[in-house]
Amino acid sequence: MATTNGAQPEGSYFEQQRALLVSDIAASLENVLQNINKLNRSLEGVIAVGNEFGQVEGLWSQFENVMAKEPEIEGAKNAKEGAAEEGAAEEEAADMPGQRARLFAVGTKTGIVLLWNMRTPAPKTWTASSTVGPVRIIYTESPQISCLALSSLFLIHGGNDGLVQAWDPLGSSFQPIRTLSSRFASRARRQLAQAQASPQGVGINLFAAGALCLDPDPTVLRGMVSLGVRILYWSYSSSAADQYKSQKRRLRRTERGSNNGGAQFSGAARSNLKDYIANEKFELDREKQHRRKEAQRFAGRFGTELMGGSEEEMLAYAAMLSQETLEQETLRR
Repeated sequence: MATTNGAQPEGSYFEQQRALLVSDIAASLENVLQNINKLNRSLEGVIAVGNEFGQVEGLWSQFENVMAKEPEIEGAKNAKEGAAEEGAAEEEAADMPGQRARLFAVGTKTGIVLLWNMRTPAPKTWTASSTVGPVRIIYTESPQISCLALSSLFLIHGGNDGLVQAWDPLGSSFQPIRTLSSRFASRARRQLAQAQASPQGVGINLFAAGALCLDPDPTVLRGMVSLGVRILYWSYSSSAADQYKSQKRRLRRTERGSNNGGAQFSGAARSNLKDYIANEKFELDREKQHRRKEAQRFAGRFGTELMGGSEEEMLAYAAMLSQETLEQETLRR
């Protein structure tokens, strides 16, 4: 169709609009291609623009492949980070003393104590065995284990023969640290063996350690055990801690019914000050009396204040007595 008055034909107008649209689409796809190349440099594509209808053939096949591989890449990255975190946690636990172990002990009827670590790490692969082996196996001298007590520092076992011993569960020694209660006499053990062999059985065993109780603080070596109708109590302390004892006066305890501190004075009233001075005087008198009694007991036991003399006078007196004794023995001979 032709037009007059210098107007352009309709076909050329539509071709211009189609060319502009094709150029816009091509520019948009070029931007998309650049972004995809930044994310994955291995991605390559070709943009084809048709001359007649402006059809565009894009990168759908390769783009779908990249999008399909993205979860696998993320999964591998997460697995690598998880393995690195587990390795760091294991190294941290290995550097920690005891490796944060939580011990669990079981006593058997054959006199054996088994210890497991309840925080043993699980196997990383499904092919590995999930069985947790015992950390320590203790062979005691008791025929049977009747009671157990376990803390973070030591293990105490009680046998049906009255034997009570303390063990170091994580130490290198296979011998008990201390025997708290020795077994009963051979006659009692023989009677116990005969009772076990009889049809009636043992019944109430008055020789066995019935129950054990330890101090909640594992650093305090204190506890008790029931042996038949008796209760045995023990308490041990380290002699190395004596050098840290101070000669200063100990702080007073808080007064009954008062919220004030034991060693601090609070309150500006005159009556409070008088009461405070009276309490301090009473505490000083009581400590002087306590020291006097300790000095008298020490002198009576070791004879350090015999005849009220000094140390040099006591040495001279002892030398004189020794010389007299030597002279008397010489005369007798």
